[in-house]
Amino acid sequence: MTQQPSPPDWVIAAPFRAHLRHLRDGTGLPWGVLARVAGVSPRLVHHLVLGRGGRYPRRITHESASRLIALDRNSLARLAVEWVPAGRTRLQVRQLLAAGADPDRLAAWCRLSRTQLLALAGAARCTRLVALLVDTACPPHLAIPADEDAGREAA
Repeated sequence: MTQQPSPPDWVIAAPFRAHLRHLRDGTGLPWGVLARVAGVSPRLVHHLVLGRGGRYPRRITHESASRLIALDRNSLARLAVEWVPAGRTRLQVRQLLAAGADPDRLAAWCRLSRTQLLALAGAARCTRLVALLVDTACPPHLAIPADEDAGREAA
């Protein structure tokens, strides 16, 4: 007889909702960035902190809770000084601008000046924070798979 997989362990969601709100208030980072850094679905974070139809989830999986609680201000602050290849980010910026994104609004979202944003369109590296902010600004129809970054570095 095969053993059925055990259901995920569940924990009360409220403390993690409060934790995310505290991080958002303290850092100003968008929910999508917090989700990506934690390694959880942006949909989960959105539902957890903003609810759905006026209702909030009462519980989340233990795995999601563990990932969320690992987020702290120090790890989020390090995103601004951690440099990563900018291939994917460079393509996303180019696509967003070509699709008609307002450069000033995109620059403000990415915490850059307009000049810095335009320079990013040709940069070899950027901070992880900028890469995450650009990624969250990119609508799904302009999404670039993460694995394309390495192949695009020579571009």
